[in-house]
Amino acid sequence: SKRAFCKIHGLSMSTFQYWQRKLNQAKKREVEVLKPSPFIKVDVEPQALPASRNRPDARWVAELILHLQEGLR
Repeated sequence: SKRAFCKIHGLSMSTFQYWQRKLNQAKKREVEVLKPSPFIKVDVEPQALPASRNRPDARWVAELILHLQEGLR
């Protein structure tokens, strides 16, 4: 039991519980970091865009990105 462990190792129950909470919180944060992001990074280079005002509509670009993302699943 926790109480027996603390007695054997000369710990108070409150110290044991403090470190148990602290380590559990660290594990939760670590798991959250490892979760894959639902977003895909898209790098857009300025020179790749047309120089004129005939750039594609932002809604069209967003739709294209969503369409491409569906193909990756």
